[in-house]
Amino acid sequence: MQRELPLSWTEQIKLMPFVRITLFLIIGIWAEWWILLLAPLFLFPKLKFIRIYLCISLTGAILVQLHRQDRILPEEQTIEITVEMRDTMKRDYFEARLLSYSDTLFQHRLPGRGNLIVVSMDTALMHHFQYGDTLSFRAYTEPLFKDFPDIRSYRRALWRQGFSQLAICTEKEVAYVRSQRRYLLRDMATSARDFVMARYSTLTVAKKNIGVLTAMVSGDRSDLSKPLRTRYAHGGIAHILAISGLHVGVIALLLNILFGWMNRIYQLRIFKTVLIILLLWGYAFLTGLAPSVCRASLMFSLFQIAAFGVQSAVVRYNILFAAAFLMLIISPSLIYDVGFQLSFLAVYALFFFIPKIETLIPVSFPPTLRFICLTAMATLSIQLVTQPLVSFHFGTFSWVSLLNNILIALLIPILLSGAFLYLIHPFAFIDKLLVFCFQLIDDVLDLTLSFPGAVITDNYISLSGLVLWLCCLAGLLMVIEYAYVHYLQRTLFSSRFQKRR
Repeated sequence: MQRELPLSWTEQIKLMPFVRITLFLIIGIWAEWWILLLAPLFLFPKLKFIRIYLCISLTGAILVQLHRQDRILPEEQTIEITVEMRDTMKRDYFEARLLSYSDTLFQHRLPGRGNLIVVSMDTALMHHFQYGDTLSFRAYTEPLFKDFPDIRSYRRALWRQGFSQLAICTEKEVAYVRSQRRYLLRDMATSARDFVMARYSTLTVAKKNIGVLTAMVSGDRSDLSKPLRTRYAHGGIAHILAISGLHVGVIALLLNILFGWMNRIYQLRIFKTVLIILLLWGYAFLTGLAPSVCRASLMFSLFQIAAFGVQSAVVRYNILFAAAFLMLIISPSLIYDVGFQLSFLAVYALFFFIPKIETLIPVSFPPTLRFICLTAMATLSIQLVTQPLVSFHFGTFSWVSLLNNILIALLIPILLSGAFLYLIHPFAFIDKLLVFCFQLIDDVLDLTLSFPGAVITDNYISLSGLVLWLCCLAGLLMVIEYAYVHYLQRTLFSSRFQKRR
């Protein structure tokens, strides 16, 4: 059977409808009602396909308006409100659902609706409350979009997520109306996380590393100190502290290896796919159904289903953009979520570079050396693609992160495997293994962060600089794809010519 010629970049785009649909949906979400400036294009009957894509962009603009709620409280007044916590305390604020509020003019209790952000001046007090608790207090209301000092303002980010108002609680007295409502799934997830923390407390690992392990497995980062987070951020490995596509991808890989023997029989292969998808969503449930984990679980669930078909770049890109399309339809504000942006670009970088890197690595290399080379190049490709966003949002650049992430990529499967096995039974050898892994990470961080100029901070780029950087990056990727396709075509042609001779 002869090998087919590789498809060019333009031919691949034609076979990836979800790429085109998702890109036009993103344009509509970003442009909002400005997309109506292109409405005259509907008058030209020959532009049939353009009109279809404009309808998709218009759908994105409509979804943004439906997602963004109007003001739900009188502005710039001190009133008494009753809310239900919809999230745990983050820094000095939490998300809440408004139940009722008092009218300052007539002192009437009015029913409330919608969600708002509650800012508390006494964070120690608010940390005692939990998801589902009903609280009553006096607060000063303020429009969320009153002032945007710069494009990176956190208020702007919250406004993009659909919130419109802040309720600033300045008093230290908060009426505890009733304990948390019973959310069966949420309560079960909380109990599971409590079990995880209790089991890991028996480890002989340093207390700070127990917090890291708990964050990696359950998503609970309450035991992580600020110096530890800063240290991991400067080392370029802060992503392991927040459960994301990396963790879910490693878990999916481990599960596929564990149940690989089921691939021999078709019926067992179907059972394996269903089982892995259930286990991935079970892990998402363990983390409290965190949005980042749900996004990653959805994406890898689609990859598991697609494993029955032909594996190609076109299929992988279609699945990636189909997952992004579904997420943005459900919550269009995700386009402004930094975690969504970085995880999406990281997966795209892997899909783009890994096949090319595998082709360039000599087959004569030993498997271990081949794996290390592949890991190093994959880490470099992810950093290349995500660095513009990192510089824009965080203003940091860490050239030592390449060295640190190579180690992390090798240790993450070991850490997660050991962490889950320790939950099943507290084996002594796993305890020693985890101690060794964390000691190795600490030693490497001490070494790399001691290099001169290891971390560059406060080096933000502007929005125009980000756009220019991304355009240059897109041009570079197109050149690499063009060169790769011509390299494969030349190699395939020469091999066929030699066979004929």
